[in-house]
Amino acid sequence: MKLRQKTFTYSGRDREPAVRVIYGKTRLKKGKDYRITYRNNRSAGKAVAEITGIGEYTGTVKCTFRINKTRWPVKAKIMRLKVSQKPAAPVLVSKKDYHPKYKLLSISDKKVAKIKNNRIVPRGEGKAVVKMKLYADQNHKKTLITFIVVVS
Repeated sequence: MKLRQKTFTYSGRDREPAVRVIYGKTRLKKGKDYRITYRNNRSAGKAVAEITGIGEYTGTVKCTFRINKTRWPVKAKIMRLKVSQKPAAPVLVSKKDYHPKYKLLSISDKKVAKIKNNRIVPRGEGKAVVKMKLYADQNHKKTLITFIVVVS
């Protein structure tokens, strides 16, 4: 048995690599000579393809493949704040409803805003760039993103 692909990137969907099964010099046919089942093949980590013989072909063979973590598929919106506004959290945008844990790391102009308790505190008019870390989880790598804060 041979998997056509042994590594994948997490996508949120099941990963089912194509399989080539040969017995002696005979290439076996899926559904006629063998069936295939997959386990742990949606989340990042080690997954298994299990081939079980049908009819005159008996026995089971397992082959592992890997699903790697991916970057967080999110962006932060430009924050538009008023000088007198209360501290605000960044707004993350993605196609899915992701809510990663994050930490605000730095801000380019402390006269415009500062970071306090993981929120943006407006201080004076202008623009600043904020660096933010999205923490890793089971399927996503630690991801660094930047966004702009505009205070008026």
